[in-house]
Amino acid sequence: MTQIYHTHLYGTRNSKYDWLTHDVLSTNWQEIKPQVLLMFFWYKWYKG
Repeated sequence: MTQIYHTHLYGTRNSKYDWLTHDVLSTNWQEIKPQVLLMFFWYKWYKG
């Protein structure tokens, strides 16, 4: 299965654009492990 990683990026728009030019290997990435039952690619409405 494919591995998915995520990181938080806070700041101004310009600082975020500057971040895009740095080395991604130095980023503190967190692996996301999605649950198979919740992997929707469209809007899902649950009636309860």
